Amino acid sequence: MTLILKALTGCNLRCAYCSVGDKSRPKSMDRERMLDALRFFARHVRQRGKTEASVIFHGGEPLLLPPEQYDYCISAVRAEFPDLNLDMLMQSNGLLLNETWLDLLEKHKISLGLSIDGGQAVHDGQRRDVSGAPTWQRIMAGLRRLRERGLHAAALMVVTKAALEADLDFLQIFETLDVPLKVNPLLSLGEALSRPELALEPGEYGRFLARVFRYAAEHSLRLRISPLAELLTALLFEEKPRGCTFDPLCSRRFLSIDPEGTVYPCGHFADGGCFAIGTVAGGITAEGAARLERLEARRTCSLPPVCRGCRELPYCAAGCSCDRVFTERTLQEPSAMCQDIKYILNFLRTEGADILKEQLTTQRDELLAQLEKA
Repeated sequence: MTLILKALTGCNLRCAYCSVGDKSRPKSMDRERMLDALRFFARHVRQRGKTEASVIFHGGEPLLLPPEQYDYCISAVRAEFPDLNLDMLMQSNGLLLNETWLDLLEKHKISLGLSIDGGQAVHDGQRRDVSGAPTWQRIMAGLRRLRERGLHAAALMVVTKAALEADLDFLQIFETLDVPLKVNPLLSLGEALSRPELALEPGEYGRFLARVFRYAAEHSLRLRISPLAELLTALLFEEKPRGCTFDPLCSRRFLSIDPEGTVYPCGHFADGGCFAIGTVAGGITAEGAARLERLEARRTCSLPPVCRGCRELPYCAAGCSCDRVFTERTLQEPSAMCQDIKYILNFLRTEGADILKEQLTTQRDELLAQLEKA
């Protein structure tokens, strides 16, 4: 189970597509409200009979809150719930990383995800600070400091129209730093609603993933790239891919809490301010429980008609439900990513499989040649 704790809406960046939207009146959690949210989640995990869970500190920009607040709250909830193994993660833009923050990450074994939209040109074009200055160099400096300290880090890239044909050489930087990459499509939410030039057409995200696959193969990268890694593994071993996007029971495994203590099924719903299921103070309501049941049914027993019998259903499980709610469409419609998932799965079965076979054959021949020389 995972909690996405949207501890604040304020941010020191002004990204062109920010899912949070208007930040002129930012909201944030104080220490006691954050601890109450963590206690709520810990009790929820325990009630579900689980002993392991994850907390992702999110925002806005979570590093805008005092490091002492995280230190206090994490220490307190772990002390109060010693029977639970609570992994801590944080999603940040990394601009405020300093030795104090690095010490905190190390103390509590917090894995840090950094938002880096690929190469410098694309990133600086859409992820600038409040003064309008570019941020790629500063964020990469923070990433290197993390790795020099031996701390775990990952990168998160949001694919917009600007990235579709841009240089992919940044993948080699992540390979050198041993930093896995997750590639997400832009959602029509928040600031993105007023920036249609950044929006993706159906299928463009899938074609971008295929281009990334070809580049990684051409340069013999061992970099883990999601969701390519999950989808390829699922196809090779005939299993369900990991990750909430492909999980039919995602509504059972995720919760999100906003700065005011409102509870949502996941972070995307919290950003959109819709589909609330309860509050930290009052718990999950009867209507909230019914909403969770509807979300689960859409991906299991009450599938959208177009999804029934689809070849890709075992892998996508009808796709994420968030975009259907955001666009006021019925939950009985397929995910907005339907064409993209079909495209990339077909690519991995055909051209992608041929590329993989060629690579494995080459590696086998090289290994046999080395053995003959030995």
